[in-house]
Amino acid sequence: MSPRTPGSPRAVAVTAGGARLQVVSTGPFRVSVATFAPDLTIPSHFHEWACVSTLLEGRFEQRFPGRVAECRPGAVLGKPPCERHEDRWFAAPSRHLIIEIDPARHEELGVARAVAEEIFHVDRIGAEALAWAALRELQEADELTPLSLDGVARLLLARVYRGVGWGERSRPTPVWLERVTELLHDRYAENLRISELAAVAGVHPDHLSRVFVRAHGTSVGAYVRRLRVDAAAALLAGSGASISSVALRTGFSDQSHLTRVFKRQR
Repeated sequence: MSPRTPGSPRAVAVTAGGARLQVVSTGPFRVSVATFAPDLTIPSHFHEWACVSTLLEGRFEQRFPGRVAECRPGAVLGKPPCERHEDRWFAAPSRHLIIEIDPARHEELGVARAVAEEIFHVDRIGAEALAWAALRELQEADELTPLSLDGVARLLLARVYRGVGWGERSRPTPVWLERVTELLHDRYAENLRISELAAVAGVHPDHLSRVFVRAHGTSVGAYVRRLRVDAAAALLAGSGASISSVALRTGFSDQSHLTRVFKRQR
């Protein structure tokens, strides 16, 4: 690792700023649960091991250069070793199940090593139940806990791998996804539902969500939010329109809604 210059990101423990409940090392994994206080912010930093975090309670946001991941309970967020990012927690305490992966042992994960080597953000993959099971195991630890947590960690990573769609990346982008993406660009100011988009595409809503994340690297909601922010920025810069009128034209409920989202993403 290169020497750190003044003002550059620093390496910190993944539970820095939080209260660690317990940690167990098993195989290539270090599994822990940490609770973070409301309104906590940790400026630019990195971790020396890959991290996969499942949010159990609260609300959390992680910022990477050019990308923001907003997490609610059940969301899984991951990043490779030494990936620079910023953390922000919101108004309620947040609890995370955190799986760290030894960088010297990524090969042991087989094809699922992609989970330890790329940034991802995914939900609705059944991770929440697994994370709560791991929490209970940590709370009632015995001699079988390392074996149990090793299995839970591998199952959770397998679900992430399938949910993100790494195994399908060689497939061409389906025509229906191009239609859906074009529709979002045309109608971003409307409150479109996943079920409506799925009907246009002719696929199941869950399948649409998975393939959309695989192709665009973000959820449908986050993609639309970015379209709205970009459109609002262009109008504010070039039209002379008031903030309130721009907010309504670009799909925000009011001026304050636009301002909040704009501050987060610009």
